[in-house]
Amino acid sequence: MGLVGFAIHAVSAIAADPEGLADAEADFPWAAAHDDDPATPGNPPSEAEIARRYWQSNWALLHGEPLPRPVLWTFPADGASGHATEAASIESWISIVFPRGLDEGR
Repeated sequence: MGLVGFAIHAVSAIAADPEGLADAEADFPWAAAHDDDPATPGNPPSEAEIARRYWQSNWALLHGEPLPRPVLWTFPADGASGHATEAASIESWISIVFPRGLDEGR
């Protein structure tokens, strides 16, 4: 958690400095162009939704309730189309987020 706080502070400091922000955008053009795109995994809006669902699952587990969903999040989203398929492209990756760790013994 300490590193998360440090990262938030560092990003806030860079965002407050126009020159630092321009440097970061130049170093990471794809990320800068997709930062607020809800269809792009890994950006703040999608990560916030994953975190929200994760804490809902933790709450259910702590209270002996059934998990709200067996899979927290997928990319591409269920029913989405137009996903890249070229193996060398990062755009072709898929992501699946589960509410808890997987157990090899089962």
